[in-house]
Amino acid sequence: NYSDSLRSANYNIVYSIDSVEAPVLLPFGALCADGDMPQASERGDFLPRAVDLAIKSLDARGEGFFLMVEGSQIDYQGHGNNTEGVVDEVLDFDRAIKVALDFAKRDGNTLVVITADHETGGMTIMDGSYADSTVVAQFNTGGHTGTMVPIYSYGPQSAKFTGIMENIDIPTRIKTYLGLKLCGCIQYIKKHRYNVEAFFILWVRNFRAIDRCRRRWRSHSFGRIHRELGVGNQRRDAY
Repeated sequence: NYSDSLRSANYNIVYSIDSVEAPVLLPFGALCADGDMPQASERGDFLPRAVDLAIKSLDARGEGFFLMVEGSQIDYQGHGNNTEGVVDEVLDFDRAIKVALDFAKRDGNTLVVITADHETGGMTIMDGSYADSTVVAQFNTGGHTGTMVPIYSYGPQSAKFTGIMENIDIPTRIKTYLGLKLCGCIQYIKKHRYNVEAFFILWVRNFRAIDRCRRRWRSHSFGRIHRELGVGNQRRDAY
């Protein structure tokens, strides 16, 4: 039982964020669904509100923080070859990105990085119209593809995330920027070419090393990038 396990570790647990006001007492966990969350068309503005709650709660400590946010159901819709679903999920992810960018602009000392671990579905835009906000797309698979995915960044040291990159270079550059040595998990991943995914990463002044060694870090996300971000770059997956 996750609730009991987290409570025994002194986590404050809620089952909805509707009645929660930031900042919340940390450590904090929100278990808002028995399984997967509803799709974007049904869950409303949950993701942007959750990002806002997390940022305000972490920032209130005054210690700096590292936050990773995933727009996981973009991948689900790609697997299902659902153009409308992909668009809905990407727009929802875009709204979450805006919350992070707004904070980064106010703070002035925050780096935001957006990327994906892979493309799903072989989605190709065939036609569309700006006038009526429509898009026509085709898919060529129900699985993942080797298509390059973009990486975008905003804020201090954002120029470090340019050009074609291996996905495992992302955490290395983060730690180099913060003056930290590679922990054992990163060294293991680099040796064995595992995937370290930094999908929507936000940190302020401080990076807490992750101690989960010998584990493949995965997620599934792909975001329409906000107009204010820098020039898009390509990143090549390691697998």
